[in-house]
Amino acid sequence: MKKIDPSKVPNGQTLVAFRESQNPKKASSYKNFRELRDEMGVAKPRPKKSRPRAKLNRTKPRTHLGSSLDALLKEEGIFEETQTQAIKEVIAWQLLQAMEKQHISKKTMATRLKTSRTQVNRILNPKTDVTLSSLQRAAALVGRRLKIELV
Repeated sequence: MKKIDPSKVPNGQTLVAFRESQNPKKASSYKNFRELRDEMGVAKPRPKKSRPRAKLNRTKPRTHLGSSLDALLKEEGIFEETQTQAIKEVIAWQLLQAMEKQHISKKTMATRLKTSRTQVNRILNPKTDVTLSSLQRAAALVGRRLKIELV
């Protein structure tokens, strides 16, 4: 069989059309593109290599399977700080909900608390530390009260 030089194929003409123009009787016998590619000597595409799945590197046995989140946090030594952060987020969320319910803006809240708007933002931001008196004043302003107890 005669191999076709791809550089001799005119622009705008497919390889199959070029082949048909060279030998019209032979062209209809091609079943698919692979036969034509093989005859032309064009390189076959490389088969895709499957990657092996990553294995989990577990040096420690699974001790927390089925245990509580509190037990995990206590073992890691971050139970107290995560609990403190969760309480701050709940208080800030409850204050925001009460403000939205009563249609109180941050600016109005600052005016009623006789403080700046940035101070109101600090009260509503769970990442900052605020005093209990500030939280009590803000809660009283929205008709709620702050309850703290030792357990």
